Amino acid sequence: AMSRGEARQRISPHALSRQLGGVYFDPTMTDALREEAPSAYKPIGKVMRTQRDLTRIVRKLRPVLSYKGP
Repeated sequence: AMSRGEARQRISPHALSRQLGGVYFDPTMTDALREEAPSAYKPIGKVMRTQRDLTRIVRKLRPVLSYKGP
């Protein structure tokens, strides 16, 4: 949905915290994680529907941790 640079500019640290909800992340890495915020990506449901001839959903996973190395 947006480039990494655009995500860093448009997504605030507070917005990232809200979007990650119950997902654990290191608060000292907030600036680096903004480019990985859920709103930076296209909605997975829409992507999967578009590719329905090529894919099959077998399981739906929920993240519990977001980690990005230094």
